Amino acid sequence: MLRSQMFCGIAFVSAIIFSFLGCTFNLSDSANNRYFEFDSTSGTIIGYSDDGPKDVTLPSSIKGVRVTAVGRNAFRGKQLTGVNIFTSITAIGEGAFAENMLTSVLMLDSVVTIGANAFENNQLNTIDIPNSVIIIGKNAFANNHLISIDLGNSVTTIGEEAFAVNQLSGIEIPDSVTTIEEDAFSGNPLTSVTIGPNKNYASNIVPNFGISYNDNGKQAGTYKKQINGTWIMQL
Repeated sequence: MLRSQMFCGIAFVSAIIFSFLGCTFNLSDSANNRYFEFDSTSGTIIGYSDDGPKDVTLPSSIKGVRVTAVGRNAFRGKQLTGVNIFTSITAIGEGAFAENMLTSVLMLDSVVTIGANAFENNQLNTIDIPNSVIIIGKNAFANNHLISIDLGNSVTTIGEEAFAVNQLSGIEIPDSVTTIEEDAFSGNPLTSVTIGPNKNYASNIVPNFGISYNDNGKQAGTYKKQINGTWIMQL
């Protein structure tokens, strides 16, 4: 309900029209679209002008062509402070928003894949992963200031160092996740990790975790970090 109200408020202020969560948004062609470099054949945004606004709302179409993806490094190093992905974009490419000053990222339930390094080296404090997302790539959110994350309910794969070097003290990994690669949450001050009954989790998803997660789900539960650095399941 809170997430719905937040999007509605944004829509009202922005005077956008598109049906979602009781609000309507219109993100079709506008004057700001001149700042985007666009591949109309693939429906992919492939670049962005240095002169463009630093708080960006991605359009649903450019010159009448539907936008479906953000390309590799398209917005890298553009000093962006916020990005709203309110459209039918399904793929965010490698390094797409890396090395900016992002403090806000809002995504709707259309994004399916978040590529490697996509939001690396920004200033994000929180991130809500939409329920549509299945894959989070290597280093996707590494080197931010994340203190909380919501992984949604559809993610199956979390890549190597995907959330490394942040400020997370606790994580809850949804049951949908089947694969977590090495050091996915390393470099965080974690004291609590909750994992579901799936397999193929690297034993070092956080330092000294030591749970390879290959015992038919018997290791599911909440683990707490001890003073000596070891992790023990809470009964």
